[in-house]
Amino acid sequence: MKVISMIVMVIVFLLTKSKNVYNSRASIRGYCQELVLKDLGEKWRNYKCSLKQKFFDEAFTPQYVKNNAPTDVNLEQFCKLVDFWYSDAGRRRSHAGKQNRSLQTTVHTVGSKNFARYVHKLEKEKQVPIDRAELYKAVHIRSDGSPINPNVAEKIANEEDCIKRF
Repeated sequence: MKVISMIVMVIVFLLTKSKNVYNSRASIRGYCQELVLKDLGEKWRNYKCSLKQKFFDEAFTPQYVKNNAPTDVNLEQFCKLVDFWYSDAGRRRSHAGKQNRSLQTTVHTVGSKNFARYVHKLEKEKQVPIDRAELYKAVHIRSDGSPINPNVAEKIANEEDCIKRF
């Protein structure tokens, strides 16, 4: 993993520090740079999340976690990450995230596929355009046809009543 992080650091350095000499592909270069940096940021964030799941525990001390650092991670970066996990700011952010996730009552069943791709798939299957109400119903119902929870069932019933009236 150290080799990968070094390669990523070199790519980021080259993309951010290189001279942008005018050429016909300058706009493409900027767009690619933006995509690469966005993708790298997302991958790094997900990797930090997986590290926290594996190594963070309230019962452990920060020093204990640092001493048991994985071998494929840069030790200096891991120590900074552990310090953040145990800091007040890190604990506040974690607590806020837990609260926000607990407030989400209408989760969907699409998984990692975005809604645009799902609409496209449904339109190909049904050979008709899909509106927002149909999409909501499709992504909030289990494979057996039952709604995810009573809140979703109520919203779907309200949508169907509104559609019948108009």
